[in-house]
Order: sequence, then structure tokens, then C-alpha cells
Amino acid sequence: MRAAQRSGPWQRELYPQDMVNPPEYDYCVNCRGPHSENKVHNLSWQPYTVEQRLGGLHKLRTRFQEAHERGSLPVKLHGSLQNKVEWIQETVEGGTLTPERMTQEDYNTILPLLFEGAREGHEPYRFLAVEAASAMLAAGRGKSTAVVPSLIAPIRLALSTFEPSLVAGMLQLIQRLIKSSPRVGAALVPHFQKLTPVMSAWQHRQQAVQLPPAGCVPSTGGFAGSGGRPGACNTHCYVCGVHVGKEEKAAKDMRKALQARRDNAHLQAEPLPKPAISRLAMGRTGRRYVMAELVGETLECMVNFGGPAALAAMKRCVPTYDMQLA
Repeated sequence: MRAAQRSGPWQRELYPQDMVNPPEYDYCVNCRGPHSENKVHNLSWQPYTVEQRLGGLHKLRTRFQEAHERGSLPVKLHGSLQNKVEWIQETVEGGTLTPERMTQEDYNTILPLLFEGAREGHEPYRFLAVEAASAMLAAGRGKSTAVVPSLIAPIRLALSTFEPSLVAGMLQLIQRLIKSSPRVGAALVPHFQKLTPVMSAWQHRQQAVQLPPAGCVPSTGGFAGSGGRPGACNTHCYVCGVHVGKEEKAAKDMRKALQARRDNAHLQAEPLPKPAISRLAMGRTGRRYVMAELVGETLECMVNFGGPAALAAMKRCVPTYDMQLA
């Protein structure tokens, strides 16, 4: 059954499941609720655009940041190369609550909080969340399997930022999550449809990204996968106010200068712009990855550890997966 065409400056749309319902229960996508003729003729009321949705994602305040400001996190940065984080919460019996001593209830509460902090653009929030989550996954011994349904929402939010550094960091966390327990892969299969569409957008992007980032990164990027862009996100960190995306801007200036040299012979003597190099903080080591390779490794890991139904589910969600294997 198709909904009747409504009058107005633009065509209104209804969700398919609402088209068969009575008019008083219909949902208009552009009105973001019941259809209103006042909104149709109100020029100041416009539906959400892609830039508005993506730019508003960085405004979502994470529970990790709130816990960090309250001082209720059970972990803090250590600063050394061997021990990157330090667990500080005391147990009732005495001693420190390390991942080896955590119960299933502790995993159900702390691990989703850390995964939510993995999409923080501010340092050291992101670094602390990723390292603490990795330590818990390494010492979980199967406790992470029951937490998988609670991790889908923060994982999807991190992938939806389309910021290369945040997406790449979450891809590595997904691999560590799958390898933390033999049953996690099968638990992720019902959620392939929520995770793989965003991941497949990076399948063929040969973009290099450094992990961990040397400093703050944009909390949202662009659908082109080029990091922060005007109109899609802020150019400054929303926590400390530091300008972000300097390396990406310097790389674009370098590409433009090289292209100008190739097109104009008289520019051969002109000096090239200086690259923006940010050094990692004390006690951290970085490495460069390629987004397409990270996505391929993650999809392969999801299929190999997902059991018999994983390959069929992956083919339904990512039709080009067979081409990638070939």
C-alpha cells in the first residue's frame, strides 16, 4: 500500500511500516514526528541534512567523559611503555580491582563504558579507553561474550563518526574483542547488519592512518573519509580547544603544491610547504595502518571466528566480500 501524495514545497515520505497505519499514527520523516502542515509551509523548518547529522554527532556527550570528570573511572594513565594504564579501584576484600579479579558484573558495567570512550576525539580520553578495554579483553577469559549486545551501540557510534583515526581504532578493538573468546564471533553474527555497512565504505580506501593519534582528532569526519571538513565538524577539540586536523591540512597543501609543480614548470623553484609532524606523548609508540587493510582484516576475522553462519551473513550484508577474498 502506498501513501497518498501530500501537498507542500517538497515531497513528504513515510516509513513503510507506518504507511498501513491510520493517519493519526503516521510518522513523517521530514517533520520528525506526526505530519504537520504548519511545518510544510514554514520555510525556517527544514529536514536534517547529512552535514547536520554528522556535525551533531560530536555533541553527544559520552558516559566515559562524564565518568572521567567525576573521577569514578577505575583506571588512569600510567605513562610508562610497559604499563600504559593503572587500575586504581579498591576491592572489598582489599587490593586493586584489576581485569584478572573482575567479575562478570564488573565487565557488564565497565567494558561498554570503555568502548564508548573509544570514539572520544580528545586525548588522552581515547587512548585511556582503548588501552583499558584492550587490557580487559586480554584478561577476560570468556567474560566478554555476555557483554557483546551492550557493545553494539558504542561500536556503531564510533564507526559512524567517519573519522579515520577513530574508525581504525575501533576496528582494532573489534578484532581484539573477537579473539578474546571463542564464542564472541558467533555472538556478533546477528549484529552484522548493524556494523558491516559502515565498515564496507572503507573497503577500497588506501588511506594511511597513525595509531594511536599523536594528539586530539576531530570527533566526527566526513563520508569521504578525509577527516574533518568544513561544515561537517568543528575544527577544534571540544574539550581542550586545540586545533585538530593540522596534519591532514598539511598533507592536502603538499598534494596541491606537488600538482601545481607538475602543471606549471615555472613553480619548480618554489619551496614546498612544511609538513606538520606531531610527536607522540611519552611512553607511547605509534604505527601507520591502511584503512582498506584494517577493514579486510576485521571482516575476515568476523567470518573466521563467527561459525558456519558467519559467511552467509557476511555475503548478505557486504555483497562485495567475495570480490575482496578473490
